[in-house]
Amino acid sequence: MSDSTTRRFFLGALTAASAVRVWGANDKVNLGIVGLGGRGSSHLNTYTGLAEAQVIALCDINQAAREKAQATLARKSLEKASEFEDMRQMFANPKVEAVSIATPNH
Repeated sequence: MSDSTTRRFFLGALTAASAVRVWGANDKVNLGIVGLGGRGSSHLNTYTGLAEAQVIALCDINQAAREKAQATLARKSLEKASEFEDMRQMFANPKVEAVSIATPNH
């Protein structure tokens, strides 16, 4: 994934989130990720590399996938994220401002 594609994708998520509140230059978007398999792990690595984003919630039915994602956050010296098995519970969390969904199509 090139930098321009990553930025374009992030700006789309930021635009959707900006409908809720006005963003300042120093604000971070609090993100949740649904699906932590191969694609979701890629999303996690991308978002943790962006200064404008902070991953605060992880959602996957598989406990091992959530543990692996938490280990990724710990390895990058980032705060532990909240864990969810049901994405509806994560959506109800008022701290989550944007969501990246990386689930299979079946």
